[in-house]
Amino acid sequence: MAVRLLVDECSEARMLVQMLRDAQHDVRTVSEAGLRSVPDADVFAAAIADNRILLTHNPADFIELHEARVAQNLTHPGLFLVH
Repeated sequence: MAVRLLVDECSEARMLVQMLRDAQHDVRTVSEAGLRSVPDADVFAAAIADNRILLTHNPADFIELHEARVAQNLTHPGLFLVH
């Protein structure tokens, strides 16, 4: 089953991105989306707007953003948090 991913800039290793694409996942990187160096909240919002799971090696900030959405009874496609 393929998943739609937005890969955060801290996780954009070419090998990882290529492996995900080779596995037939729909992968877009933050760089490809023109979101490099923008605030994490904007990256998270872009993932949500494009119905993509966000993959990041920066879990702390995105956990806070997730919890803020949950507190507002809002959902999102998901997070892949690499610790």
